[in-house]
Amino acid sequence: MSGPTVILISGRDPQRYFDCAHCGYVRIHAYAATLAGYDVHVLCLDRNERVEATSYGTVHAVKTKFRMVRQNMVPLHSPVLAQAVEQLATTFGPTPIIIHGFGVWGHTAVHACRRLKNRGMRCVSLVSSYTTYLDESMSQWRGLIPENGPLIAAKTALEQAWISAVISRYELDGYRNADRILVNYRTVEKLIKFRFGADLRCDVIPCTIEREFERQQSDACRTSLARNSPPVILSIARHNPRKGIDVLLHALQITKQSGCLFSAHLVGGGPLLDTHRRLLERLQLSDCITIHGRVSRVDDYLDNADIFVLPSREEQSGSLALLEAMRAGVACVASGCDGIPEDVTHKREAWLTVPGDAASLAEGIVSLVKDKSLRERLALAGQKTFEHRFSGVAFVKVLGGLYRELVENDRNHCRWDDGESALNASDRAPFQVPMAARLN
Repeated sequence: MSGPTVILISGRDPQRYFDCAHCGYVRIHAYAATLAGYDVHVLCLDRNERVEATSYGTVHAVKTKFRMVRQNMVPLHSPVLAQAVEQLATTFGPTPIIIHGFGVWGHTAVHACRRLKNRGMRCVSLVSSYTTYLDESMSQWRGLIPENGPLIAAKTALEQAWISAVISRYELDGYRNADRILVNYRTVEKLIKFRFGADLRCDVIPCTIEREFERQQSDACRTSLARNSPPVILSIARHNPRKGIDVLLHALQITKQSGCLFSAHLVGGGPLLDTHRRLLERLQLSDCITIHGRVSRVDDYLDNADIFVLPSREEQSGSLALLEAMRAGVACVASGCDGIPEDVTHKREAWLTVPGDAASLAEGIVSLVKDKSLRERLALAGQKTFEHRFSGVAFVKVLGGLYRELVENDRNHCRWDDGESALNASDRAPFQVPMAARLN
């Protein structure tokens, strides 16, 4: 055993869902904790029980007879995982145990920690959040357009009602009773305080991307800027309502009509993939745009891209895809929604646009397509910002230090009190839709 024990509660199996942002978020923390010297165990759910050694710790798949439907079945799954945590923890001896849940699974971390303390064991609980589950569902609802169809609208409405009535109560327990709440963005802190209590204290720590921990990944791409004529445009995003792929297609139509030459590649799966392929045909953009759907690796697309576009209507937090592009040295055009302006500044590391506005997005794309020197300046600035703020080394140092503080303190209530940190109106970028208009 390399050090104090960290148990991460994933829910979904991080070894099976490599295109799942939630699982990637868990793996990032597991890699960092392992590199910081902790004995890492990841608990998830599967149809078959198994224990598997990985490069980021030991994955324990707990058998469940209930199907995973994102995080919507937490009332059935959380007790199973909490019991598994208790059984696993009893094998570690007297070592302090850190139980770290993600999103709704913060409830499981708190529940498991209660059970262990009742047995006289030393443990602390954390919850990491990149949004609240209700706000994520509401953003999907707000992003619906008529072309999405009645079935997707009905499914979204039912999910939102279920989350509001049931799942939010589990989130509330996690946030109110965890020893520490971790977020990567002030915008997420504000969402949590609005939904679950203004007195909650959230610690803002940096974020990073999984590629920083993949040993086979060469660092050569960090200094190799693409040089294509005409420029190659890339977007990596799921095809769901809040990601704004339809906004991007309309913006690219405007870009084409302006006389700009380009080729574009849209990478990612999702429920609206076929809808957006039909929209592509209707806008007569098949000659310059390819919608690839899900791919096994995005490296080749990033290495060959000149411009990365993030067209999201809402993110709640930031975008790992945007950080991927910054690391790879690709000039970025990004929607100025939610946490994005916390990561980049307009015309310094990226060109920020008005969320959901195709004309604003097209303006940014056209500017970068026409101006090669602007592309190079934004790309280099983005790389430098990534190295300074979002590197894996920085994340390992912060997360490892935070875990170490929790082990040393070993007390029930160990939140940092950094004072009121909700965003003021003066802190909000001019491109953002005011969050108050969406918190209802």
